[in-house]
Amino acid sequence: MTTVEATMARSLTPDMFDDITATAPMTWARNGALTILTFDAELTAEQITAVRDRMTSRDDDDQAARAILRDADTATNRWKLLRSYVLGDPMPEPQYPEPTP
Repeated sequence: MTTVEATMARSLTPDMFDDITATAPMTWARNGALTILTFDAELTAEQITAVRDRMTSRDDDDQAARAILRDADTATNRWKLLRSYVLGDPMPEPQYPEPTP
């Protein structure tokens, strides 16, 4: 069994995690702001992260924008990415510095 806890930003649906794991959550509970999902399977670390990312994002577009932000630590336009995310504007492509020889 695997338990995943996060602040749920979406409505929970039975097929919400079908693209991440073949096992749907068998139970869910609330503990204050946290939603606790229990899967009747051992999920990998990558699957747990994917489930948590899905739980904490408002929708698929929000989840994609959050992924861009998480991977943009070395982007030269990080502030533009963050501003676009906060304001709900379309996300620009991350720009990275040219590699030095």
